[in-house]
Amino acid sequence: MLKRTTAKRSVLGKFRRDDRGSFTVEALIWLPIFVVVMCMTADTAMIYAKQSQVMRVVQDANRAYAVGKFADAASTQNYILGLVRPMSPGATAVSSLANGIITTTVTMPARELMATGMLPMLGSATVRVVLQQMKEV
Repeated sequence: MLKRTTAKRSVLGKFRRDDRGSFTVEALIWLPIFVVVMCMTADTAMIYAKQSQVMRVVQDANRAYAVGKFADAASTQNYILGLVRPMSPGATAVSSLANGIITTTVTMPARELMATGMLPMLGSATVRVVLQQMKEV
């Protein structure tokens, strides 16, 4: 009987002193946090990248309208929406000419620009691109 008790204590003692697998427990605790932070970073980067792409489209459209390639604001809006809608189906564009200045505003829901959707606080936010260009005579 004494040998069994000693053997059980010996096994339990070895188990308590054995540190193999201790990193696994820590990794299981930190891994989800790391993944969430990486997804949030990816979402933020995607929003900024797509905003930059839309800004370039609006610059090109405003320039084309300024030099006479587009006849009116409606043509400019249609051109912009044709290039922006694949990225953001809910995008809207408004272009106007007042006092020789072309102003174009593109508004997109931020949730349509995200890769993973891990930023719920941005779900109701909108991304807006506003650019102006002088109309050339």
